[in-house]
Amino acid sequence: MNSISLEFHYGTRRSIVKALEGLFPALRKFHDREYHGGYMNIAERSTGAPLLIMGVGNVPLERISRHLNFSIEKAMRLGANPKHESSAQSRNSDKDQYSGAIRARDLIFSFSGFPEDLDEAAMLGIAVYVSQLLPAEAKRIAALSQNDKLLPVLNKFTRM
Repeated sequence: MNSISLEFHYGTRRSIVKALEGLFPALRKFHDREYHGGYMNIAERSTGAPLLIMGVGNVPLERISRHLNFSIEKAMRLGANPKHESSAQSRNSDKDQYSGAIRARDLIFSFSGFPEDLDEAAMLGIAVYVSQLLPAEAKRIAALSQNDKLLPVLNKFTRM
């Protein structure tokens, strides 16, 4: 089982939160809604078991449980499907199972707080940002999911 080093936990965690919070204003061009926050889950690559869950931004009290549970469910479902690279590959809206988690080199990255295509694009961007995916790998996963939001999100991360 993977673990997250203290260096990752304290150093990279802050930069991930800052990067995600920097996306909130940029997302208004995709959806006419204010984004205030969500939950990111960094999980074990092969099982989807949570290693680090962090709140990002300000999540309204009435949405905490929803976003927290979705971020965990997406990663666990991806872990249960070892041949999948994105939770979009097992998406089933009838069961409240959405996209927003991706399998990277050593970890699964999952987020809930944006619309699901942006959850996934943000996680692909974060995985590139922390060197867990190459940009070409992120683009390939986005193509699998038919997610057209990756390039603008990736451009935002590369300017940070």
